[in-house]
Amino acid sequence: MGKIKPHFTQKQHKGECMSEHKLLIVEDTEFINNSVKRILERFGYVCDQAFTLEEATSFLTSNTYEYILLDLNLPDGYGYELIQQFNNLTNAKIIVLTAETDIEQREFLFKEGILDYIVKDKYFNDAVSEIHNTINKLKHNFDSTILAVDDSSFLQNHITNILKIRNYNVISSYDAKSALEKLNQTDVNLIILDMELPDMHGLELLRKIKKNKKFLNIPVMILSGHYDAELVRDSFKAGAFDFIQKPFHIEELVLKVDISIEADRKTTTLVAQQELLHKYKKELEQDLDISNKNVTQANKIIQEYQKAIDESNILSRSDTDGIITYVNKKFCKVSGYSESELLGKTHSIVKSEDTPIEIYQELWSTITSGKVWQGKLKNRAKDGSFYYVYSTIVPIINDENEIVEYLAIRQDITHIINTHYEIEETQKELIYRMGDIGESRSKETGFHVKRVAEYSKELARLYGLTQKEIDTLYVSSPMHDIGKVGIPDAILKKPSKLTDEEWVVMQTHSEIGYNVLKNSKRSILQAAAVVAHEHHERWDGTGYPQALKGDAIHIYGRITAVADVFDALGSDRCYKDGWTLEKIIAYFKEEKGKHFDPILVDLLIENLDTFLAIKNKYQAIEDK
Repeated sequence: MGKIKPHFTQKQHKGECMSEHKLLIVEDTEFINNSVKRILERFGYVCDQAFTLEEATSFLTSNTYEYILLDLNLPDGYGYELIQQFNNLTNAKIIVLTAETDIEQREFLFKEGILDYIVKDKYFNDAVSEIHNTINKLKHNFDSTILAVDDSSFLQNHITNILKIRNYNVISSYDAKSALEKLNQTDVNLIILDMELPDMHGLELLRKIKKNKKFLNIPVMILSGHYDAELVRDSFKAGAFDFIQKPFHIEELVLKVDISIEADRKTTTLVAQQELLHKYKKELEQDLDISNKNVTQANKIIQEYQKAIDESNILSRSDTDGIITYVNKKFCKVSGYSESELLGKTHSIVKSEDTPIEIYQELWSTITSGKVWQGKLKNRAKDGSFYYVYSTIVPIINDENEIVEYLAIRQDITHIINTHYEIEETQKELIYRMGDIGESRSKETGFHVKRVAEYSKELARLYGLTQKEIDTLYVSSPMHDIGKVGIPDAILKKPSKLTDEEWVVMQTHSEIGYNVLKNSKRSILQAAAVVAHEHHERWDGTGYPQALKGDAIHIYGRITAVADVFDALGSDRCYKDGWTLEKIIAYFKEEKGKHFDPILVDLLIENLDTFLAIKNKYQAIEDK
């Protein structure tokens, strides 16, 4: 697409670059449209304004634009159809303006090929100003090549389409052999690596890449359908830059790719600048006849390079003992500490207790050996809040090959971490809502699934499961009765005892729930499938649907069985009144080793006060 030479109706602000881009703003609210135009014209952009789909179509038939800022709610057009219409009219990159904040909507819009997404909230003007930085970065992205290594042609095409919107060059490989060949043939800035390849496991390929000096500094982002602590740990130990679970969210992938490329770009620039500084130093030393004027000019150039590095990063310098000797303004801003509070201290002043000590030990061991360390760190600000940075720590070495200090360059990635957390919390909320569906059909309250989750969590802890297993069961146990969505109301809500034929139908809810969930690739939903399938099995083998016995029943199913029955017996149902505590305890003692795992029964009775506290907490809320 040819570039339009801009004209300017306003005086260019000092320090701003004149833009060569022409933009179309499509927004039906005059105040917002004018505000966006005013902000972008400060950066030298030529902006046309449309307030309806009809006006925008007229502009697009007679002009060429590189970027369109598009409101999704126009008087004569609405929603995703607008994106499709504009994609048919122009090759311009689209930035959506909307008041909606729904995560699923964002994901769909990125699938439709938008460049970015700006929410009309109190930070709207700042977000519009950031468009200038985004456009500048997109110009540099033409020089960045990303290698996607995945045996799925669908996923290769999906990644390529996503990243080409941001001007990245994307090349693909189906296996490890062709990936290594392309690395030898092409300068690559980032590798997106799937774990399951036809000729080699992804971890083995990662280790080969990191052992090759030529490829050592290329960031590698792992893409895997399996997500467990051992795989993540081994990936980072082998030198991975980041880890993304499939199926991935487009916004998460784009953000992490941008951060990786930007970090690689800044590191490359820093190394080049250091080499240039060293070159100037050598030239000054060798040319003894250099004039004072030239020395002053050379020093000025060196100072300008140092200024450029200082202005674009969060920086600190420390001596060989780790004592901070310099921090820049961005370091003070993100940490909340003043310069005087930081100088003379170690970086432990911003250390988060959540970060394992092993990471800091590895960091110190790496840089004291003269190597560059890169990685993510969680830090604590002065006010107690947390922020996350991607750090590159470079040992500065003199002519005698001695380390004289350490330079730490950081990028703030807090917004990426928070986005990832928001996605995880949304998944957990959806699971709870699905659990509520199963219970609400049988006229149970949502508090039943919450109590079952809390009981299951406590029993898992007492039983000695790992923290990951405890967390997984806590999130998945509310889905135990999801299969009830497939049971007819006449049976599910019958106030009297079921007939033999009706009871056979009722028992199928375990199989229904299992079949709904079993094919998910998500570990939490796989656990939920186990819970749905086995929470009606009995220790003595007389349960359903598989008549499993003893330890053959998954521990998740055994725990959920105790939690579910404990809550159900004490609760009023359409066909019965709740039992007294004495009667419930007597029942569990009687069914110990028959219906229930005997160890779990002992844990329940020995810690009864804890479980009653949980019951009373939610009962009090329910009664309000």
